[in-house]
Amino acid sequence: MTEVKMIRQGDVLLRRLDALPEDAVRFPLEGPFVLAHGEETGHAHVLQDSEAVLYRLQPHGQRYVVLERAASLFHEEHPPVTVEPGVWEILTQREYVPERPGHTVDVRD
Repeated sequence: MTEVKMIRQGDVLLRRLDALPEDAVRFPLEGPFVLAHGEETGHAHVLQDSEAVLYRLQPHGQRYVVLERAASLFHEEHPPVTVEPGVWEILTQREYVPERPGHTVDVRD
């Protein structure tokens, strides 16, 4: 069986890593684990798993999720996706906007 290296659901991409970066810091989660909010529709990409642990890099804020067991990624406009246990980097699609500081923004469903 082939190990899944990447999972995409809309504008969210999860990339499997062998391990967390050494300088990743654990962040507490309260409520649903939202990977990305939709700006236009109000819908969200939500990971349904109470065992998920969120980590971030400082000062950049890159996010990672560690799963001890499989979880489902839900969004109202996409089919659910199963995310297997492991370390996953959370990436969101970026859009070039020349008039914005930094010139990019996260794409929102």
